Amino acid sequence: MQITQEKLVPITTIEGFEKGINYKELSTAMPYMYTDKPKYVEFIADEGIIDQVIDWFGEDIIIRKQGEQLAVTVKSSPNAMLLWALQYAQFVRVTKPQKLVDKIKAALKSAAERYER
Repeated sequence: MQITQEKLVPITTIEGFEKGINYKELSTAMPYMYTDKPKYVEFIADEGIIDQVIDWFGEDIIIRKQGEQLAVTVKSSPNAMLLWALQYAQFVRVTKPQKLVDKIKAALKSAAERYER
């Protein structure tokens, strides 16, 4: 940390923050507070964890019944979603975007290999 003589400017003068900070959107779209750009992520979830899904992503999500499970669409940081999906791996399966699906598969494979030794 360094103390400077620079004057503070109102946050509303900074590009992307013209309306200030939307803390609700920030907290639901950025679990784990990664700074990559949020994208739409789709996943299948067991009905029993819908409360956790809403706790993490808020109520501005899309939920559709899919057999005994739920198809969910959220807007989230892909990096944060990787960790979230691993945390809830027993209850969810990310289906889109494919790049994120591939990262999750690689992480799960690597973790499983650690337990095979």
